[in-house]
Amino acid sequence: MRAHGILALMSLPGCCCWLSVMLLGTASAFLTMAANTAAAGAAGKSTVVVTGASRGFGRALALEAAREGHPVIGLARRSADLDSLGKELEAFPGSCVLECDLGIPDSMARATTQIMMRTRHVGTLVHAAGRLGPIGNLAKSTASSFKEGLDVNLVAVDYLTRRLLPLLGDHRATGTPPAAGAALREAASLLPPRLLSRVCVISSGAAHTPVASWSTYCVAKAGLLMWARCAAVDLAQYGISVIALSPGVLDTAMQAEIRAADPDDFPEHGLFTGYHAAGALADPAEVAARVLPLLLHHPASLSGAEYAADSDSLDVVLRLCSADADNAGAAANAAVV
Repeated sequence: MRAHGILALMSLPGCCCWLSVMLLGTASAFLTMAANTAAAGAAGKSTVVVTGASRGFGRALALEAAREGHPVIGLARRSADLDSLGKELEAFPGSCVLECDLGIPDSMARATTQIMMRTRHVGTLVHAAGRLGPIGNLAKSTASSFKEGLDVNLVAVDYLTRRLLPLLGDHRATGTPPAAGAALREAASLLPPRLLSRVCVISSGAAHTPVASWSTYCVAKAGLLMWARCAAVDLAQYGISVIALSPGVLDTAMQAEIRAADPDDFPEHGLFTGYHAAGALADPAEVAARVLPLLLHHPASLSGAEYAADSDSLDVVLRLCSADADNAGAAANAAVV
């Protein structure tokens, strides 16, 4: 029916020319995107997807990865911050931003479809987005606000990862699209013991310790940590690793939100305002530079664990994350571009 409609439309005077221009314009845009991604892939760097990329730690990670030569796709809700990140990423071939609201499944579906149009392999997926609120006693909060917090902090991580699975790892036993599957299988056959893709979630001390008035956030982070452990077990057979990173207390908008909370609703208010007053908040850019090798290059042996950015033991871990560990992801990226 659709084909007949198009043929009928083309029979109208002047419409054939209009339709040709429209199709050529669409094809040109797609070829431009493909050329940009191919140029980045030719440099041997795998694509990095970062959620929550418009501000804070997510933005710092996106920019640091782009400076390292990786094509970066940054996801976030529509905002001036996302627009400004897009301007910065224009300097890096293959990098861009996409609007994505993690609380709306249709928005996530559109974003993942756009990602699939830009690249056929994602080497690293970083779930950096997060939402703290609402801050307040559980007895005074609503079930809907609890659900909204879980949707953004936990459910969206699972949803996006599932949607992007065809671009992650080797899916010989699953329904990977044939073209992508064949290229990834070829890459996997060359480097069978190595990882093809890495997934990282952002953890927190709130995943381990209850914080008064943070019930939604604590529950979401605890669930996210277990999700990472389960995903690491389930996805290992496909050449996908999953780790959790606790970045520490960073100087971000989330910390500003904490300080702006009503002390009567948040018993720990003084502790966090004290961090700020003492200059104890870490610079997101500095932390991003420190942990990026872990996110991009960690070997399969490190999958399933949680790592703290401010831990002295991380130095030992980082020594295991040599650039050679990323060869599998780079090979897969080059094969499918």
